[in-house]
Amino acid sequence: MVVIRNGTPSGPRKTEEFVFTPGVEEFTARLRKLGYLLVVVTNQPDIGRGLLSPEVLGEIHGMMKSRLAVDDILFCPHDGTTACSCRKPAPGMLLDAARRHRIDLERSWMIGDRDKDVEAGRRAGCRTIILTAPYNLEVEADFRAGDFGECLHIIEEKDGSR
Repeated sequence: MVVIRNGTPSGPRKTEEFVFTPGVEEFTARLRKLGYLLVVVTNQPDIGRGLLSPEVLGEIHGMMKSRLAVDDILFCPHDGTTACSCRKPAPGMLLDAARRHRIDLERSWMIGDRDKDVEAGRRAGCRTIILTAPYNLEVEADFRAGDFGECLHIIEEKDGSR
């Protein structure tokens, strides 16, 4: 799902750029069977910058909802030049999801590939897993995983049978 532009990780700006990370479909299906509620929280600063249309983002989210077992997708359209409570690393989207869906954040997991994901999870009181990528080797989280299979192993090991 990450597009590298000028050496920096970025989100897709066209539906053709959106690609599912290997293993994510199986991962979300397994988490659903384990009883987890699945919520995606994503910064989308390219909307605020005029580089991504809300319609294209809606199409991408539709693709996600049709293939993944997600319950909700929340996004922040702000570009970071103004303060907001929703843009990660702020925990606003996670707190909003918790209110909407009655989520116990202390029993929840925040999984991401950037330091902002980990920090938002920490601020919201979630346990955190960083998906290893070349651009995040210095990021510290509660756990580190090389892929979604490793994430699943960590969650099953730590949460047991729930």
